[in-house]
Amino acid sequence: MSLPPVRRVVTGHGPDALATFASDALVEVNTRPNGMALSFIAAAPSLPVNNQDPKDWANEEANGRNHEGLPNLFDVPGLSCRVFDVPPGGATPMHRTVTFDLVVMMHGEITITLDGGEQKVLKAGDFLVQKGTSHKWSNEHPTEVARMCVVMTNSLPLKIPGVNGGEEKILGKA
Repeated sequence: MSLPPVRRVVTGHGPDALATFASDALVEVNTRPNGMALSFIAAAPSLPVNNQDPKDWANEEANGRNHEGLPNLFDVPGLSCRVFDVPPGGATPMHRTVTFDLVVMMHGEITITLDGGEQKVLKAGDFLVQKGTSHKWSNEHPTEVARMCVVMTNSLPLKIPGVNGGEEKILGKA
């Protein structure tokens, strides 16, 4: 079962300073080789967000560029909101982003597996707060697409004391 496309409505201000709708359109889907689909909803290069910046940073991300114009979809120096569709039987590799993520399950079910082997199944309406942990997503349903909305913001690198014989391990870049 495929899901309907994501519609993005953006507000702004007119020349008279009154609120207006700046755009209303379906979001282009960026399908990855593994069948995962990303729809880029909103982005900002820094926090706090400049609501007068006319640039569509989500469009930059959709074209495979981060906020410095470099090709890295998971380097989020400010804020990013994405809709992530995982096809039936689809899965990501184990990965970590140096971000603080708020995940809302919109449709279906998704299993999150942490690098220690723990798993949780998230269902439509569930929220996940992802704090830079190593994880993978998998959709174990035979026919239903899983859809998540993920809001990501940059975070400090993790400093974990006592690993590797007592050394501190820094995960991510400073």
